[in-house]
Amino acid sequence: MKQFILTLRWLYKYAIFFRKAVTANDLHQPVVYQFARWVVEDRRPFYAFFQIRALRKRLLRSREYLALDDHGAGSKISSATRQTIGELARYQALSEKEGIWLFRMVQHFKPQGILELGTSLGLSTLYLKLGARETPLLTIEGSPEPARQALRNLEHLNAGNYHLKVGTFAEALQELRVDDRRFDFFYLDGDHRGEATRDYLSQCRALAGERFVVVLADIYWSADMEQAWKNICRQEDIPLSIDLFHFGVLIFDPYIRIKQHYYLVRRAQKPWRTGIGLFS
Repeated sequence: MKQFILTLRWLYKYAIFFRKAVTANDLHQPVVYQFARWVVEDRRPFYAFFQIRALRKRLLRSREYLALDDHGAGSKISSATRQTIGELARYQALSEKEGIWLFRMVQHFKPQGILELGTSLGLSTLYLKLGARETPLLTIEGSPEPARQALRNLEHLNAGNYHLKVGTFAEALQELRVDDRRFDFFYLDGDHRGEATRDYLSQCRALAGERFVVVLADIYWSADMEQAWKNICRQEDIPLSIDLFHFGVLIFDPYIRIKQHYYLVRRAQKPWRTGIGLFS
């Protein structure tokens, strides 16, 4: 019943999102158009996609139990402190579509340093790392046992040039500020509380320069997260926000002078959009 109710809420929220969404045909803003072209519309296959897909299938079959130390909002499906690897891969890992978006984002933006909050089994980490093999990546995970499994997965696919740190996000971010570490691509997942998300975003901004990208996962995960996302998009010092429903993307660039927000879907999802009506 819980899963059914969650599905109904998801469908309702998606219907509202879809009504507002535009496609690449509607876009005139160069940064957003290029994002739509090279992230949302791009259909080029990469060998990494097949590697991660095979790994995901293997993880889904695993019945090995892992202990979970929850430092965030927990899971909507289960409150158990022990779950199988298969359950984590099925219910908590990002989907293949979302992972491919992350892969294309790092390819498009070409970051010099990537920070991920929320490693879990390492599937999102693999999409980020294999999309930017030469870029150093730091990923933070609060639970030791999933972190150990993530390390095995990263080693299995020879990710390279990464570091996985076990600890709370707050502690890790504070240490990074003390060490004056710098990043220009941030992926925030693993703690779906609105207030915490806003706080992590603020701390991440202190680790970045003038130009950087922040990707927030599961922005419609709960009413609290949805409201936090809306509040973040309203901030005057955030020049560009893109709602992909599964992800919220914040683009910080001093050359973007006019604050803008977009709901974005693929052309194929709204084939009747021809560019006549803008920003509905």
